[in-house]
Amino acid sequence: MNALSAEIVVAIDGVEVARRAVPPGEYLLGRGVDCTFRFDDAAVSDQHARLRLSTDGPATIEDLGSAHGTYLNERAITGAAPWPPGAELRIGANVLTLNFEAEPPTIPASIYTPPSPQPLGPLDSARPEGG
Repeated sequence: MNALSAEIVVAIDGVEVARRAVPPGEYLLGRGVDCTFRFDDAAVSDQHARLRLSTDGPATIEDLGSAHGTYLNERAITGAAPWPPGAELRIGANVLTLNFEAEPPTIPASIYTPPSPQPLGPLDSARPEGG
């Protein structure tokens, strides 16, 4: 199975403001300096939510008790919830979309090995004269 490459797109009022590739791992979202995804938005808590991405693609988003809530497709979530690709996550005025793309398999630059050359037969010049 090929690894999945994740990307998060952030929009405000329908205008894309950021796009970021995200490797598997755990990320804090919020206003705090310790957050991987920081938002300058009064409706976003210092540690608003946690994103978990695994190597095979499943993603979960967890509201960390934020004051203004975390919304997945405009439905409030409490605790952890799956974040499917293409679903919109709203934190304050920020709308995040998670996309996955399968990375192509790694193939060596050349997998073709040409055949060994056939040995040459006797050369005409190597024949004895008069033969």
